[in-house]
Amino acid sequence: MWNASRKPLVGQFEFNGQDVFVVANHFDAKLGDQSQDGRFQFPAQSSAVQRAGQALVEHNFINQILGIDKKTDVVVVGDLNDYQFSPALSVLKTGTSDGSGKPTLTDLITTLPATSSTPTISTACPRSWTTS
Repeated sequence: MWNASRKPLVGQFEFNGQDVFVVANHFDAKLGDQSQDGRFQFPAQSSAVQRAGQALVEHNFINQILGIDKKTDVVVVGDLNDYQFSPALSVLKTGTSDGSGKPTLTDLITTLPATSSTPTISTACPRSWTTS
């Protein structure tokens, strides 16, 4: 899963007496993929398979942490190199590519109020997820 890609870095911290794990990521890039908006539809995107595999390994790791202590907070940050609605990020959140599994993580972007004062956030910006 981590061939030609960076492995996540995990740190365990204590914050206000609570254990917190922070997982810093840089999932596989889309460098060799065909463009989403290119002339080839459906585009060849081999990196998506690797990102989904990376997401599953990380999802299972997070579940192992939560299996030891359900109250531990886990924060997932970094460049996941994908859209929030992608199969890879569904795998990260639920363990399934279609999102049908029980969510382990919550995408914090979805918790922001939908108002005109909400800041504009580019999909290129790092995303933050936390345990549900």
